Amino acid sequence: DRALQAITAGAKVGGDVRGQDYQIAAKKAEAADAIKKFNADQKQQVFDNSFRKAAGVSGGYGDMAAAEEERRRRKDQFTGSMIGTGGSIVTGLAGR
Repeated sequence: DRALQAITAGAKVGGDVRGQDYQIAAKKAEAADAIKKFNADQKQQVFDNSFRKAAGVSGGYGDMAAAEEERRRRKDQFTGSMIGTGGSIVTGLAGR
């Protein structure tokens, strides 16, 4: 009877150890999954930040290009106006 109890107790201890081993392995796998998810989220965040920064920089260049185009348009308009004024003066002087 004692031998049977010892065998039963040994089997229970063995089962408990296996159960603990399984729980430890499951916790390790859960932790590894959490780390992988965190790393993937961080990579995505870095990509998103880089993309937004690039979009902002390119938008700034677009604004600068538009401002330069407007400056040139005004300069050309002024130059054309001055040429027209000069032509009028020459025509006026020639008519005297």
